[in-house]
Amino acid sequence: MKLFKPYPFLLICLGFCGLMFFIENKNGAFLLNDFKVYYEASREFINDGQPYGQAFGLSSGFFKYSPATLLVFLPYTVFSFETARILHFVLISFMAFFVFRHCLELGRKYHPGFNRPRTLGFLSLLLLFSVVHLTRELHMGNMNLALLLLALAGIQLTLKAKIIPASLLFALLFLVKPYFAILILPLIIAKKWRLLVYTFCGMTIISLLPALFVGIAETIDLHIAWLETMKMHNTGMFSEHTFTSIVFSYTAIQLGANWQYVFILLTGLVYLLIRFNHFTGKKHYTTAGFIGDLFILTALIPNLVITDSQHFLFTLPLLGLILIHLAEKPSFAKISLFVILFFFYGANSNDLLGNPLSDWFDTYSTIGVANLGLIGFFCFLRKDVNA
Repeated sequence: MKLFKPYPFLLICLGFCGLMFFIENKNGAFLLNDFKVYYEASREFINDGQPYGQAFGLSSGFFKYSPATLLVFLPYTVFSFETARILHFVLISFMAFFVFRHCLELGRKYHPGFNRPRTLGFLSLLLLFSVVHLTRELHMGNMNLALLLLALAGIQLTLKAKIIPASLLFALLFLVKPYFAILILPLIIAKKWRLLVYTFCGMTIISLLPALFVGIAETIDLHIAWLETMKMHNTGMFSEHTFTSIVFSYTAIQLGANWQYVFILLTGLVYLLIRFNHFTGKKHYTTAGFIGDLFILTALIPNLVITDSQHFLFTLPLLGLILIHLAEKPSFAKISLFVILFFFYGANSNDLLGNPLSDWFDTYSTIGVANLGLIGFFCFLRKDVNA
């Protein structure tokens, strides 16, 4: 089946995930605590309970996604949690493969002439680049791979002018995690008006789907509870790698939780200013520019909002484009800089570095700083492409 090509990388990817499954079970660490939140919240929903405002398992285990997301996890509730978590682990293992493959396919659209590294080498390097964040994703059973897959598949369908399926994927993506709405900006620059209208219509329809189970009034109450939970999450949690944390790490200036909205707004304004001439038609907005912009904004998300470190998987597509540039015009200086940035971005693990060094890295927000460095590095490299 073409869907699962290239087969050698499918075996490598699933082999890595299978090894992870074996190690987790052997060490009694196959817990998937994030998935437990989704599972228990969906059970609460179907049993007329309240999925919001209560911790499922861990003290931070609040369900923070939109009510429609509960329907996605509803089929798991047919099974016991022990069975459901195995099914979920298998599912996200396949999602990892499709994320890598979409990175390859979009890389070819970004730079159609690239032929180095070869397919298997490109995909294997991406797996290597993401191994620390991917390991934590698999351990927690989170849905970041699903979100990234929705984004990449939506971009692919947009480039193929398949507006309706693309809009449905973007609608689901923006509802599950509203911070992905920052991807609307390149769609505006590209004047994808029909796609945007269909996306907003899709969001409306998907938002109403829980009413089929609990009625309109209860659906409205669920959305109110969701918004309250998101507000509590933004004010009550901390991430070492956001812009606000980076400012505190290096200046000791404590910015309030609402500053993340300031940074989001500034990011949007700067982007629109940079691309204003492309919007007006004075400059041509190329496919490479469109893809690169979407990948940059996706990579910026964990710097903008309070998240866990595995959310830096969102930088994976951008790493693929950097790899294409480095293979196209290699130089010792560029490769050395990339290796340094990658070390701080992708090697911060207690298992690799030990707790003291890893904690010290967190104190100085090294993942967040390195992520910004990788974004800046890509912006420098992309000058070689008409983007």
